[in-house]
Amino acid sequence: IPRIPGDTAIFSSPWLVTKDWYDYNCNLTFWYHMKGAHIGQLDVKETSTGYWNQGDKVIWSRNSSVDNTWSFATATIWDIYTPGKFHFVGVRGDNYQGDIAIDDIGFK
Repeated sequence: IPRIPGDTAIFSSPWLVTKDWYDYNCNLTFWYHMKGAHIGQLDVKETSTGYWNQGDKVIWSRNSSVDNTWSFATATIWDIYTPGKFHFVGVRGDNYQGDIAIDDIGFK
């Protein structure tokens, strides 16, 4: 089935929680590649059950083509002492000429 403008692809983590209550900030790190004349958008969202941050929140976003190279990104995620998860959300652009890729996802 051909994709149409605005279609999304979502890659989600399992529910995560840190082992230490005082270790409440975490950096999500990853490499991404966005290339094409009609690139869409790549968002990283967090979902948390914590008191201060309930529901989905965009913590990182790009919506333009980058040189034909891989780029490194870091996003600070929720107060991780409560259960939370993250989502990579790719949105198709207005034409088929655009690709988005992610790799080497980690936490620090």
